[in-house]
Amino acid sequence: MASPSGWWRDTAHRMLLHRSDSSAVPVLLEALHAGDLSPAAKIQVLWCVNHLLPDDKDPGSKDFKATALAALMSGDADVRRHAVQISEHWLRQGDVSVLSALKPLVNDADSGVVMQLAYSLGEADDPAAAEMLSQILAQHGDKELITAATFSSLNEANISTVLAQVVNG
Repeated sequence: MASPSGWWRDTAHRMLLHRSDSSAVPVLLEALHAGDLSPAAKIQVLWCVNHLLPDDKDPGSKDFKATALAALMSGDADVRRHAVQISEHWLRQGDVSVLSALKPLVNDADSGVVMQLAYSLGEADDPAAAEMLSQILAQHGDKELITAATFSSLNEANISTVLAQVVNG
């Protein structure tokens, strides 16, 4: 997975998934922690591990969650954006530690990261997610795509909070 060639990474990824080889997870996580991977390889490893650990009952899941949350602070915007999308699994479960880790990304310098955050927050029913959506609208309301992403995340559980905060400033 460390190859600069996308073909080699894709082939390794495909073979691991085809075999459902979760024994590779510790090696993949170790490669992520070593820091020698390109941003594209980091993203591919994150998604590969995400698919190899489909539920939180797997022993490697806690390590993966910590690794995915650490990727939210990556220096590369694409890695952060993919880490946000991967975090949706924990948002659906109501994991407040994940919401806390996502909060700083409301102010991310990369609009793609903020847009993905707006899309992903729709998976959470927590009032903190509604507050974050309100902050995104307040800070990025002049950007059509981010506004559309935020609107797509509005639901019964959060719309009144978001609208109240936007109207009241």
